[in-house]
Amino acid sequence: MQDHLPTMTDREPSTLVETRTDNKKKINISEREKPRISLPNSIKLKDRVVLTSDSDHKVHLEPVPTHPYDISYACLIIPRFSSHLLMGDITESLRLWMQQICVSFAWRLDNINIRPDYMQWFLSVPPATPPSRCIRTVQEHTSKRIFEDFPQFKRENLSNEFWASRYMVLLGNLPHPQDMISEFITVTRQQQGIQPRRNA
Repeated sequence: MQDHLPTMTDREPSTLVETRTDNKKKINISEREKPRISLPNSIKLKDRVVLTSDSDHKVHLEPVPTHPYDISYACLIIPRFSSHLLMGDITESLRLWMQQICVSFAWRLDNINIRPDYMQWFLSVPPATPPSRCIRTVQEHTSKRIFEDFPQFKRENLSNEFWASRYMVLLGNLPHPQDMISEFITVTRQQQGIQPRRNA
């Protein structure tokens, strides 16, 4: 008995499906083999929101912020020596270095404010990144660059730390009040023994 060969009418209709691969290959999948997937009206896939329409079954991709839950900090540090003022060329260098540091560690530098006696910046980082790590990283990298590019500071400061060890951090992106900054500088200099303590 001769085997029955399928005719064109016996075959299942095929659909051309494009697969996202590195080589962008195209494959044929029959309707019978196609997976049945039902999507809700709105789902989130990684960094995209997939919106489905019941009327025309089209899929629309909407961008979603990469880090919607980043935390903002206002950070402030001061030079270790009160005579080491942040003026002139060092201010432009610090702005450039801060941008490089933040890009390198996947932080977002929202703003930076440099005054002769302190540097203040506003940072957005993932929740798992403690502000102390950010500040320590900034202190280490900028200290190294300052002593390399501005050796006059190294002649007086015998350590590898340009900045005082104390720092001030506020949650949010609002600047530190000026009276708080003045008090912080005064207390830091008193603890260093540079400035006499006030009488109680």
